Amino acid sequence: VLVQLANATQQAEVRQREALVRKAKANLAKLESWERQEDREIAKAQADEAEAMLRLAQFEQKRVESLIKQDAVSTKEIRNAQDQLMAAQARAEAARARYELSIAGPSPEDLEVARLESALQVALAQLCLGDVLLHHLGVTRHDRSLD
Repeated sequence: VLVQLANATQQAEVRQREALVRKAKANLAKLESWERQEDREIAKAQADEAEAMLRLAQFEQKRVESLIKQDAVSTKEIRNAQDQLMAAQARAEAARARYELSIAGPSPEDLEVARLESALQVALAQLCLGDVLLHHLGVTRHDRSLD
């Protein structure tokens, strides 16, 4: 052992930095491994369900339109069918986008940001350990702008 930590505050600070490093590394690993196959399958099922609901809303819209010609539908039913169709379109679009993201994985930019955050946490942990060593030697670092 090179240095015995002087007090509980320093020990807690080091443990906190270690936890931040572990968290940053875990976040990076999660991004790099992306989603599990089960997650992609769930996203696909949700997209399929949303598409089926969209087809149903389109069918209902056509049915209502045919009743308009016969003057056999209320204004409320027309608006309701239109609203249902718009909502189904939005849900289908969102579900498709989620599924496509689950296949595509993280962007190179997202991975780079995670790598940089992980490296920053490691550097901060090393800086904290350096402060502990300096404190043990009776030296105080004056530039605290990096903390």
